[in-house]
Parts: sequence; structure tokens; C-alpha cells
Amino acid sequence: MSYFALPIQKTLHSLEPPPSPETRFTDDQFEEKSQESWNSIILSDFLERTFHRLEQELTIEYQFQSLVQSLNSECRFVSSIDDIAQHRACLEIIEIGRDVLPLILRQLRQSPAPWHFIALGEITKENPVHSQNRGNIDKMAHDWLEWANLVG
Repeated sequence: MSYFALPIQKTLHSLEPPPSPETRFTDDQFEEKSQESWNSIILSDFLERTFHRLEQELTIEYQFQSLVQSLNSECRFVSSIDDIAQHRACLEIIEIGRDVLPLILRQLRQSPAPWHFIALGEITKENPVHSQNRGNIDKMAHDWLEWANLVG
């Protein structure tokens, strides 16, 4: 059971127990109880899906940050783009896929690094860098961020 499922379970356990079979409801009472039950089920399902998605995003964020730390520390003095592209951490970031794009773009805005361009190109299969900007990290970052704004 995940950490995020606990609030949902507490909510489910705090719901009213079902009425006994002998309980008689008027039509209005039955309608009201039925609606309350459906609302509880819908809310519970919504919360469960929301917490699951949040848990996935946090897992990806944690994995990404760990890989970035490895990549930055192990490739600090590496000048070969090919060596950076073949580094285990860079390959694992690329393997995560499109879910990691917002995290790469956020880092690209703050502090562009050569591996950002490698990962972005591999994941998106795009290269929005204008030919005159190749080799200039700040301008390459600008081109990628402009591309990100256009494609959403």
C-alpha cells in the first residue's frame, strides 16, 4: 500500500456503515442515501487516481534528480558530447521518456548543460536549434524553450 493511499482509506472507513436490511427508507431518503453513496464512491475514485498520479510524478522527479546528480558529478570534466550521451545516467533519463521533459526544460531554463540537448533531441526526435546557434549553449537553450512554448 502506498503512502498516498492512507488518506483515502481513512476517508472510506469514516463513511457511514450501510443500513441494515430491515431499515426502511422513503423514496426521498433512498434517493438521498443513494446520491451520498455515489458521491462518496466518485470522490474516493478521484482521490485515489489523483494520489496515484502524484506518487508517479514524485517518483519520476526523485529518479530524475538522482540521475542528474550522477550525470553532473561524473561528467563534470568530460568534454566529449558522445561520452556524455553514452553515460549511464543520460541514457536512463532518455529512457524515462516524455514524462521527464518538463523537468529537463525547467533545468534548461535555470542552467543549460550539453546533456539537456542530447536528452531533449532523443526523447522528442526534434531539433529546433537554428544552425547559426549551434555551439552557443544559451542560444540553443533559447531555441528549445521557444519550441517548448510552441508545442505546449
